[in-house]
Amino acid sequence: MPVQNDILLQKAVDGDTVAFSALVKEHQNELFNFALSISSGNHAIASDILQEALVKAFLNIKKFNRQASFKTWLWTIIRREFINFVTRPKTRMVGVELDRDVPVESKQE
Repeated sequence: MPVQNDILLQKAVDGDTVAFSALVKEHQNELFNFALSISSGNHAIASDILQEALVKAFLNIKKFNRQASFKTWLWTIIRREFINFVTRPKTRMVGVELDRDVPVESKQE
């Protein structure tokens, strides 16, 4: 990790939101593309997952142990957030979207 990033990381661990934002901004496109890929290309879901993951990362930055890279740590949080998203009963992803304008046919006996 470059010295500048190491300094930003230490500031982020100390609660500096500007430093945390600077670190995230460096990886922003890669992080969103990762969230997008695991959410099957759904931009809204990817954005929600990424936002939740970044909030959790900031709240738990003191747990970052520096054995992995900051980006790898964020990817792990994004992946876990996606798993949480798809396993919640209200937000389970469905592979097929229903067309609400098409009436459902009743069973013929």
